[in-house]
Amino acid sequence: MRRLVFITITIIVAIFLLCRSPIDALPGIPDGIATAPDGTFWLTLFNKRSLLLDALSTYPWVREQIAKLPNTLIPIPAPYGFIVQLDQHGKVLQSLHDHTALMVRDVTSVQPTATGVYLGSLHSHAIYYLGNELLNTN
Repeated sequence: MRRLVFITITIIVAIFLLCRSPIDALPGIPDGIATAPDGTFWLTLFNKRSLLLDALSTYPWVREQIAKLPNTLIPIPAPYGFIVQLDQHGKVLQSLHDHTALMVRDVTSVQPTATGVYLGSLHSHAIYYLGNELLNTN
Protein backbone atom coordinates (compact mmCIF):
# COMPACT_ATOMS: atom_id res chain seq x y z
CA MET A 1 0.00 0.00 0.00
CA ARG A 2 2.81 2.40 0.88
CA ARG A 3 4.45 1.75 -2.51
CA LEU A 4 1.18 2.42 -4.35
CA VAL A 5 0.76 5.77 -2.55
CA PHE A 6 4.36 6.71 -3.39
CA ILE A 7 3.87 5.82 -7.07
CA THR A 8 0.61 7.80 -7.24
CA ILE A 9 2.20 10.87 -5.66
CA THR A 10 5.20 10.54 -7.97
CA ILE A 11 2.93 10.46 -11.04
CA ILE A 12 0.98 13.53 -9.89
CA VAL A 13 4.17 15.49 -9.20
CA ALA A 14 5.78 14.40 -12.48
CA ILE A 15 2.78 15.45 -14.57
CA PHE A 16 2.63 18.90 -13.06
CA LEU A 17 6.38 19.49 -13.06
CA LEU A 18 6.74 18.43 -16.68
CA CYS A 19 3.81 20.63 -17.67
CA ARG A 20 4.99 23.62 -15.70
CA SER A 21 1.60 23.64 -14.00
CA PRO A 22 2.27 23.74 -10.26
CA ILE A 23 -0.08 21.93 -7.95
CA ASP A 24 -0.60 25.27 -6.21
CA ALA A 25 -2.57 26.38 -9.28
CA LEU A 26 -5.14 23.60 -8.87
CA PRO A 27 -8.51 24.87 -7.64
CA GLY A 28 -8.91 21.82 -5.40
CA ILE A 29 -7.07 19.34 -3.21
CA PRO A 30 -5.70 16.51 -5.43
CA ASP A 31 -6.32 12.97 -4.26
CA GLY A 32 -6.49 10.14 -6.81
CA ILE A 33 -5.22 9.83 -10.37
CA ALA A 34 -5.74 7.14 -13.00
CA THR A 35 -4.87 6.57 -16.64
CA ALA A 36 -7.75 6.21 -19.10
CA PRO A 37 -7.69 3.75 -22.04
CA ASP A 38 -7.19 6.71 -24.43
CA GLY A 39 -3.96 7.71 -22.64
CA THR A 40 -5.40 10.70 -20.78
CA PHE A 41 -5.43 11.06 -17.01
CA TRP A 42 -8.34 11.59 -14.64
CA LEU A 43 -7.49 13.46 -11.44
CA THR A 44 -9.84 13.63 -8.47
CA LEU A 45 -9.96 16.75 -6.34
CA PHE A 46 -11.26 15.99 -2.85
CA ASN A 47 -12.66 19.47 -2.26
CA LYS A 48 -12.10 23.11 -3.12
CA ARG A 49 -9.02 24.81 -1.74
CA SER A 50 -9.33 26.83 1.44
CA LEU A 51 -7.80 30.30 1.33
CA LEU A 52 -7.25 30.12 5.08
CA LEU A 53 -5.39 26.80 4.92
CA ASP A 54 -3.34 28.01 1.94
CA ALA A 55 -2.35 31.10 3.91
CA LEU A 56 -1.39 28.95 6.90
CA SER A 57 0.69 26.54 4.81
CA THR A 58 3.84 28.53 5.61
CA TYR A 59 3.13 28.30 9.36
CA PRO A 60 3.34 24.62 10.32
CA TRP A 61 3.11 25.35 14.05
CA VAL A 62 -0.22 27.19 13.62
CA ARG A 63 -1.58 24.35 11.47
CA GLU A 64 -0.59 21.83 14.14
CA GLN A 65 -2.44 23.84 16.79
CA ILE A 66 -5.57 24.08 14.64
CA ALA A 67 -5.45 20.32 14.08
CA LYS A 68 -5.59 19.85 17.87
CA LEU A 69 -8.87 21.75 18.17
CA PRO A 70 -12.07 19.77 18.83
CA ASN A 71 -13.88 18.78 15.64
CA THR A 72 -16.75 21.10 16.49
CA LEU A 73 -14.43 24.12 16.19
CA ILE A 74 -12.73 23.12 12.93
CA PRO A 75 -14.41 24.66 9.87
CA ILE A 76 -15.72 22.01 7.50
CA PRO A 77 -15.87 22.95 3.82
CA ALA A 78 -19.16 22.60 1.99
CA PRO A 79 -19.42 19.28 0.12
CA TYR A 80 -18.24 19.44 -3.48
CA GLY A 81 -17.73 16.92 -6.31
CA PHE A 82 -14.79 17.53 -8.63
CA ILE A 83 -12.77 15.60 -11.28
CA VAL A 84 -10.43 16.80 -14.03
CA GLN A 85 -9.30 15.10 -17.25
CA LEU A 86 -5.73 15.89 -18.36
CA ASP A 87 -3.85 15.03 -21.53
CA GLN A 88 -0.34 13.54 -21.54
CA HIS A 89 1.14 17.03 -21.21
CA GLY A 90 -0.99 18.07 -18.24
CA LYS A 91 -3.36 20.29 -20.23
CA VAL A 92 -6.88 20.30 -18.79
CA LEU A 93 -9.27 18.71 -21.30
CA GLN A 94 -12.35 19.01 -19.14
CA SER A 95 -13.36 19.46 -15.53
CA LEU A 96 -16.58 18.17 -14.04
CA HIS A 97 -18.09 19.79 -10.96
CA ASP A 98 -21.00 18.96 -8.72
CA HIS A 99 -21.28 22.35 -6.99
CA THR A 100 -24.02 21.26 -4.63
CA ALA A 101 -22.73 17.69 -4.17
CA LEU A 102 -26.16 16.25 -4.95
CA MET A 103 -24.75 13.35 -6.98
CA VAL A 104 -21.23 12.85 -5.64
CA ARG A 105 -19.09 14.64 -3.08
CA ASP A 106 -15.51 14.50 -1.84
CA VAL A 107 -14.30 12.36 -4.76
CA THR A 108 -11.22 10.36 -3.76
CA SER A 109 -10.87 7.77 -6.52
CA VAL A 110 -11.53 7.47 -10.22
CA GLN A 111 -11.38 4.45 -12.50
CA PRO A 112 -11.72 5.23 -16.21
CA THR A 113 -13.00 2.57 -18.62
CA ALA A 114 -13.73 2.56 -22.34
CA THR A 115 -17.38 3.40 -21.61
CA GLY A 116 -17.04 6.03 -18.83
CA VAL A 117 -15.59 6.60 -15.38
CA TYR A 118 -16.33 5.13 -11.97
CA LEU A 119 -15.99 7.47 -8.99
CA GLY A 120 -15.41 6.65 -5.35
CA SER A 121 -15.98 8.96 -2.42
CA LEU A 122 -14.68 8.98 1.12
CA HIS A 123 -18.08 9.93 2.56
CA SER A 124 -20.42 7.87 0.40
CA HIS A 125 -21.76 4.34 0.54
CA ALA A 126 -21.92 3.98 -3.24
CA ILE A 127 -19.75 3.86 -6.34
CA TYR A 128 -20.79 6.37 -9.00
CA TYR A 129 -20.64 5.89 -12.76
CA LEU A 130 -20.54 8.56 -15.46
CA GLY A 131 -21.00 7.16 -18.97
CA ASN A 132 -19.26 8.66 -21.99
CA GLU A 133 -22.55 10.26 -23.01
CA LEU A 134 -22.21 12.50 -19.94
CA LEU A 135 -18.54 13.19 -20.56
CA ASN A 136 -16.99 15.46 -23.17
CA THR A 137 -15.23 12.60 -24.96
CA ASN A 138 -14.27 12.77 -28.63
